Order: sequence, then structure tokens, then C-alpha cells
Amino acid sequence: MNHHYKDAIKPFLHDEIVAAADNMKLTQAQAAEKLRIDTRSYSYLKSGESMCSATTLLFFLINLCQNPLQFINEAREILTQAEEIEN
Repeated sequence: MNHHYKDAIKPFLHDEIVAAADNMKLTQAQAAEKLRIDTRSYSYLKSGESMCSATTLLFFLINLCQNPLQFINEAREILTQAEEIEN
């Protein structure tokens, strides 16, 4: 099984987190603080080298995301499409 959903959701998560921090004009240190991660981890996240943890995702939804319901609906759509490809 080739988990297409991971490949599909990673750029979405990256783009949403980075865009939210940029829109709020946060420095990397400020964004990292709001996500409760260190600046190195944020740097890896921002560069696309790593993906966020579930805890980081929750802090994103609480502290940075302007519209969590819209974010969840968009994520659901991406994952649904990826699962259809997988099946």
C-alpha cells in the first residue's frame, strides 16, 4: 500500500502553517513559540524538511489558524481524494 494521503497532505499543512505565520508577520522565533516548538524545528517545518506533529497541528489550529473549520474541511477533501487514488 502506497500511502498517497501522506504525500497529499504534507504540502497543504506546510503551506497553511507558513502562510498563517507570514500573514501575522511573525518571526521564525515567534511562530515557533506559538506552535510550542523550537526554532530549529520550525525552520525544518518551514523548509519542508519535516512535517508537524499532531501536537504542533493543534497549536496551529489554536494559535495561528484564522478559520480552523475551513482548514479541516480542506484537509478532509485532500485526504478523501488521496484515499480514492489509493483504493
